[in-house]
This record gives sequence, structure tokens and C-alpha cells, in this order.
Amino acid sequence: MGVILGVIGIVVALVLLFKLAIFAVPFFVGMQAFLSTMDTGAGPIGAALVGLVAAGVTLGIAQVLFSTICVVWVRGALALAFGVPAAVAGFHVVIGIASLAVPSEAWRMAFAVIGGLVAGASAVMQLFALGAASRRQEGAGSRPSNPQSAGPVERDQTTPRLAGTSPVALLPPPADERPKRLS
Repeated sequence: MGVILGVIGIVVALVLLFKLAIFAVPFFVGMQAFLSTMDTGAGPIGAALVGLVAAGVTLGIAQVLFSTICVVWVRGALALAFGVPAAVAGFHVVIGIASLAVPSEAWRMAFAVIGGLVAGASAVMQLFALGAASRRQEGAGSRPSNPQSAGPVERDQTTPRLAGTSPVALLPPPADERPKRLS
């Protein structure tokens, strides 16, 4: 029973780690802001607010930068800036959990390295997803909301249709050409 609960605990911790991997850098920035604010004597509530704001601003700036900058090496550097801390955090989480269940030091290291790599890759993929989501939102706002008021090109792009069909809208036949119902 203990082994089963251990495996379940490892799986739950890893799922949380991979879902929250993108927040490693904002968490670090927020903690640094919290500790710096505590050193000034602001108190725990004020320091917590400053830390939360700093973490939110960090994530927001990263998302805006990643979605607006198209230079590949800048996006790669930003992805590395989020991926490397997530990989380090993933390594330490996995080695801590594996030390509870895996007796062999070599296997613990192997699991920790794999977990760190997966956590880093997860953070990078989530950052790409955040950038893609914000690009979709920006693109959706630029289209006309009423397809009837759009020009012919815009109307064609906003009107959903099946593959292989013509872009001409099919209107119902006039009332005098409709088939008569039998009563």
C-alpha cells in the first residue's frame, strides 16, 4: 500500500510541477521582491502584495515580449530564461521525491535529470502557448464582427464553410419555388 501511495504522490507532484513550471521565474522574482520588502520593514502583508505584483508583472512582461518579438534568437533567449530555472526546479523536486521511493542513487539521478529536462521543456512549451494565445486574441480583435459589413475578402475569411464548397452563400429558395407539404 505504501508503494502505491508513493507512486501516486510522485505522479501528482510531477503533474503539478509540469503545469506550474512556467511560473518558476515569476515565483523567484516575487520571492526576491518579498524578501527585499521585508528587509525594509514593510511587514508581511505589504511584502506579500509587493511580491505578488512583481511576479504578475514579470509573467505579463514575458508574455507580451514573447508574443510581440519575432526575432528568433531573442525568443530563444527568453525561452531559455524561463526553461532553465524550471529545469533546475524540476531536477530538485524529482530528486527529492525519488529519494523517498528509489533506493539506488544512480536511478535517482537518472529520474531527476529526466524530470528536470521535462520540466524545462514544459515551461518552454507553455511560454510558446501563452504567446500563441495572445496572438490569436490580437488577431481576433482585428477582424470585423459583422460579416455583412465586411468587404468581399474579409467576409470570405470570417464565413465558416465546408472544404470544397464555394464561397457563395446559399440562400433558401423563394417561397413560390419551395416544395409544397402534404397535409
